[in-house]
Amino acid sequence: MKIHHHRTQTGFTLLELIVVISVISIMGLLAIPHFKTMKDRFQLSGATRKIMQELTSARMRAVSRHCNIRIKILDDHNYRIWTDRNRNNVIDTGEEVSRDIRNDYPGVSLYRFVTLDTIVFNPKGAADQFFLLGLKNAGGWKNISTNITGRIKII
Repeated sequence: MKIHHHRTQTGFTLLELIVVISVISIMGLLAIPHFKTMKDRFQLSGATRKIMQELTSARMRAVSRHCNIRIKILDDHNYRIWTDRNRNNVIDTGEEVSRDIRNDYPGVSLYRFVTLDTIVFNPKGAADQFFLLGLKNAGGWKNISTNITGRIKII
């Protein structure tokens, strides 16, 4: 009596591997544009949180130092924070800090909805006016508002 040993075939054929690799490649190519958009949205969210943190910090410094602090939007990516420590309403050495949002978040732009370009927080933490600031990039736009009580929020 002869015993036949049958080998069971394990693994994948070359054709099966090529088909799977092709499908994965096509899916990857379709996903690349979504990753760029997602990156833009993350940058916009980060820039918005940074500006909100700067405004909140300026408000807290105005209260703790008992002086006015001004934030002025200079152009579509630069802004200046001025702490009037000696309360003379003149920018003295060491009272001004300029920032560029694009250093940390390339492609993000600042824009104002009205002609107002400066907000002032007083020693009580209140703002001198309603202020609305927008941020935008390829991923969309976000807005930050400040009311006269000094409340800052992303809208």
